[in-house]
Amino acid sequence: MSFADFRAMVEESPVDTRLIEARDKDDELVAVSLTDWLADGLSGVYKFFAPELAARSLGTFLVLWHVEHARTKGLENVYLGYWIGACSKMNYKTKFRPLEALTSSGWHDMATATQTATDRDASPSDTGDHTA
Repeated sequence: MSFADFRAMVEESPVDTRLIEARDKDDELVAVSLTDWLADGLSGVYKFFAPELAARSLGTFLVLWHVEHARTKGLENVYLGYWIGACSKMNYKTKFRPLEALTSSGWHDMATATQTATDRDASPSDTGDHTA
């Protein structure tokens, strides 16, 4: 993705898209979420953080920030954004409940849904505790 592509994704969107920054006590940028502010909730479209700080569970921190901020604003939903089951960097998303996946046949509870060939990439995997 080029800088121009990224800028267009943030600035030329039909929805209210914002960058949420997480900073440490020294005001150093450690994590960012590209977040869409929707009528019914917050959608964490894309999250990234300093790779050397992976042990701090910054992806989980960003999700918890979204949950708390949605709650204080009276919003019903937090969308965790895209998830690819084979990508270990996204496994932190499976720790949150309820966890639903949008498939061609609608929203499905991933804890009870029957896995189909087209849904396989959206199934959770248990990778252990990711607490900070």
